[in-house]
Amino acid sequence: MEIIPARDVVQILRDEGITNRFWINQEQEDTTYPAITVRRYGGSANPRWARDQILLQIRSKGDTFGAEQAETDLYKIRDVLLGVSTIDFSPNYEYVRFLIVSDVQYIGTDDDNKPIFTLNMEATVDWKVPVGNRLPIN
Repeated sequence: MEIIPARDVVQILRDEGITNRFWINQEQEDTTYPAITVRRYGGSANPRWARDQILLQIRSKGDTFGAEQAETDLYKIRDVLLGVSTIDFSPNYEYVRFLIVSDVQYIGTDDDNKPIFTLNMEATVDWKVPVGNRLPIN
């Protein structure tokens, strides 16, 4: 079964009214800024139950010298995801919560003085169907 958490999170954010330019898993070279990149960077799975903890990095890159906007964008995203209740995403799985792994932080600028901020979150996904030998939680 296919699950692409970065794509799902971008859809959640768009559904909640966040209208930024988004990239899924990889920023494009010809991107205009500001832009948000959402990527999966790891996670874990329960060995018995069909519940996955997925680690996501949400990276905001501002326009040249646009640090304030880049940082503000991540705080808006953080607040939307922390307020999410269960979201049925397909007949097969649902997102049940988002937690902060590390809050918004400045990580520097690129060669063109575009500021970069990052937010790391954990998404919990419950499967409604068996996944291999793992059973649905509900």
